[in-house]
Amino acid sequence: MSLKAHILIVEDLEENIDVLSASLEDEFDISVAFNGQAALEQVKQRQPDLILLDIQMPVMDGYEVCTHLKSDPATSKIPVMFLTALTEEGAESKGLLLGAVDYIYKPFNPHLVKARVHNQIELKKYKDQLEEVVRERTQRLKEAHEKLRLIDATKNDFLGAISHELRTPANGVLGVAQIALDYIEDEFMKGELTKLFELGSKRLLETIDNALLLAKLQTSDEEMEVEDIDLSIIIDGELEKMAAHLNEKHLHVRSELHSDYMILGNAQIMKQISVTLVRMIILMAKEKSLLLIKPVQEATLKGITLEVEGHQFSNELIETIFEPFSYERASSHMAELGLCPPLADKMAKVFGGTLAVGNLGNQGIWITLLMPDSCS
Repeated sequence: MSLKAHILIVEDLEENIDVLSASLEDEFDISVAFNGQAALEQVKQRQPDLILLDIQMPVMDGYEVCTHLKSDPATSKIPVMFLTALTEEGAESKGLLLGAVDYIYKPFNPHLVKARVHNQIELKKYKDQLEEVVRERTQRLKEAHEKLRLIDATKNDFLGAISHELRTPANGVLGVAQIALDYIEDEFMKGELTKLFELGSKRLLETIDNALLLAKLQTSDEEMEVEDIDLSIIIDGELEKMAAHLNEKHLHVRSELHSDYMILGNAQIMKQISVTLVRMIILMAKEKSLLLIKPVQEATLKGITLEVEGHQFSNELIETIFEPFSYERASSHMAELGLCPPLADKMAKVFGGTLAVGNLGNQGIWITLLMPDSCS
């Protein structure tokens, strides 16, 4: 098998073929086609590294042959050099627009022919090498991505399994603790321990449930129901449920949302996101401050911003607050929320939305939820 580059000459005049063959046969493997149809048939049998294609041929001219070659993915990358005696304006540009890489003009200069062909062969060789490198690296990236996907899926499966396994023993332990509290005779101590028990048990079960839901959201391919939702009703409902917590800090709420403030989402999921946002803002708020709820819109996204005078977010907390394993969140005012912030962020993203937090100068903070705008 020849290691020389293969050149296909497509030319209907034997004298031109003889000149080209004599110029190239010492360095290249030469084959010949006397018309366009024969050239296309030869290319199907054996692809050349370069085609020298005459423009003026009977039945099928060079332009038509080139068009056939470039329209077929199997042959589109074969470089084509036109052979022509044409000198009229526009002939060269037409060939280049069709995909030709160069022109060789008649009468042929053997040294120039050889130099131009050699250049194109070298360019093709380097291009083929580059494409091979790209293919190899793309394949490696695909394999690496698949490994990461499997690792991530395994991690989330494990998290889900752990959550299931924890639920039963946790209920047992909490049940025993509840019974033990009943045996405490000191009413003051009993009251204090009961508060700690209720807070701890609620956080424990909430963390288990959130870990399970987070794992499900990260691995599930199921589409959840999407509908038009009045966000103002959702927010008002969650604020009402959180009234006792708002009153503990003597927070005054002012909402600028109008009725029929419609977004796209899932009603149950939006309730979970909204209650997390309200809990976040309450934890960070200073006592007797104003909680302001404002509408906000960015391009096709629509939502709310909650603003309050309160403890500032650190730069590290802003960057990691929605990460499942955030040391900054665990060591901040947000610690008691556990996985609720990353879960809310994941739920928003499932429906094409976003969550973000930031500081208001040196006085307060803001939390923004954006969701796709309603279709109505």
